[in-house]
Amino acid sequence: MPSKISAIFSNIQRAFNDKKYKEVVEQVDTAIDLAKSHNERFIVAKLYDMKVKSYRLIDLPARAHETLTEFHSFIEQYKNVESAIWFHLCAVNLWESGSSSIDSIVHRHVKKALNYGAQTTDPNLKRRVYGTMSSYLMNVGEYERACDYLELAFFYAQLTVEQGQAEESVVYSMMVDLVYLNTVLKRFSITNSINAVVYQHMDAMSSYQKGVILQNCGYLLMK
Repeated sequence: MPSKISAIFSNIQRAFNDKKYKEVVEQVDTAIDLAKSHNERFIVAKLYDMKVKSYRLIDLPARAHETLTEFHSFIEQYKNVESAIWFHLCAVNLWESGSSSIDSIVHRHVKKALNYGAQTTDPNLKRRVYGTMSSYLMNVGEYERACDYLELAFFYAQLTVEQGQAEESVVYSMMVDLVYLNTVLKRFSITNSINAVVYQHMDAMSSYQKGVILQNCGYLLMK
C-alpha cells in the first residue's frame, strides 16, 4: 500500500476511533478517491464502512443510505465474494439500530452475508460473518442458534490471530459473548469453564467486557 494512502487511512481510522465522526465524513471522500486510483479495494471498503457508520452515528440516516448505495455501485464492478460480504455487513451496520431488532432489512443482509461467508476462504471475513449472524440471533432471542454461530466465529477468530490478522483480544471478546450465551441457556458448567479462562485475561478486555464477566461471575456464584 502506498505510504500516502496508509497515512490518510490511519488518520481517518484514528478520528473514527476517537468518535470524531464529522471529521471522518469531511476527509473520507478524498481518501476513497485516492484508494480507488491505486486499486486498494480493501481500503476502499473499510473507508466506506466508516463513512456509513459515521453518518449513522451523527444521525444522518439518509446520507448513510446514500453512501451505502454508492458503495454498492463500486463493488459491483468486482464480482468477488469478499466485496459482496463487505457490502452486506456494511448494510447490517447501517440498519442494526433501526426501529426493530427483527427489521426485515437486517435479516435480508445478514442472510446474504452468511451465504457469501460460506464461499470465502478468508478466516477474518468468516469471523465477521458468523459473529454478525450470532449477534442478529441474540437480538431476536434465538440463543441456541446464536451460540452455534458464535462458536464458529470463535474458531475463525483464533485462526485470524494465528495468522496475524487480528489482535488476541478479539478471541477473548468472543469468549465473553460465549459466557453470556451459555449463561442464558443455563449451561453453567460450560459457562464456568469459559469464564475461568477469560477471567485470567481481564487486561485484554474492554471495560464493558469486564463488566459482563464480573456480572456473570456473580450470577454463577449465586447458582
